[in-house]
Amino acid sequence: MPFLLPLATLITGVLTVKTVNKTIKTYERRKKEMKDQKFDLEIQKEIAKIGMTATLGATVVTSMFMKNKIAKNTHIVAGVAFCGFALWHHILYQPKKQKVIDKLETKVN
Repeated sequence: MPFLLPLATLITGVLTVKTVNKTIKTYERRKKEMKDQKFDLEIQKEIAKIGMTATLGATVVTSMFMKNKIAKNTHIVAGVAFCGFALWHHILYQPKKQKVIDKLETKVN
């Protein structure tokens, strides 16, 4: 029966190598997906910032002409749009659920 130990080690080693190779492929695939998502996420963050800047500027400028009906309506719409851009900006900076789950798992272990 001494020949069974090297055979078991060999089988275990092969399984471990297969597992490692699979893990590496999964990591590379996820890294590529994250890179694509990050580019898209960065563009969304910039658009949210530009939107916040533009709507805040419109709100400030129209605040000086509140007696004019068009300026008053523009002021209200710009203020609501600013709140929407601010909420979108906030959501974009929240961590993804998978990152939160991974952090919780590491704390438990």
